[in-house]
Amino acid sequence: LKGGSYLKEALSKIKSTENLIFSIVTFGTNNSEISFIDNVPQYNLGQLKDRCSMALFYNAVDVYVNPTLAEAFGNTAAESLACGTPVVGFKVGGLIDIVDHGLNGYLANEEDVNDLMHGITGFVDKRNEIEIRENCRDKAVRSFSRVVVLGKHIDFLKRITNIHQK
Repeated sequence: LKGGSYLKEALSKIKSTENLIFSIVTFGTNNSEISFIDNVPQYNLGQLKDRCSMALFYNAVDVYVNPTLAEAFGNTAAESLACGTPVVGFKVGGLIDIVDHGLNGYLANEEDVNDLMHGITGFVDKRNEIEIRENCRDKAVRSFSRVVVLGKHIDFLKRITNIHQK
């Protein structure tokens, strides 16, 4: 996990200060940074190689936390929104374009563990609000669907080929 030490610290603070019982569910192969939180159930699903497994993961969690400090785009964040699950992360890189702060997730100040903790607990508290899930899905469809991305590529190609024809 890029930024996993910040996530570990935020979750440890949540465990010690909040009246919140939670589990940690991860996927992928590099999750050793957060595997040391005592008395918190932790599950690693391994590599998720198909859309169905990934959709099941995103729909099973209340909030997806992406604690990266450097992200060009953030496919996992966009995938989470597509499944209606809010994203919490730091205000860096591609997450700034993916997450609409307060509407479909939370962008914490970079490296600010307390702010990351605030975002996690805030969206866990909102986990049953239909509007939040609709905001997530709407952003994904409006900004990242195949039709939208293909249209943007076609428009771009038309612009650059038109420039070169003059």
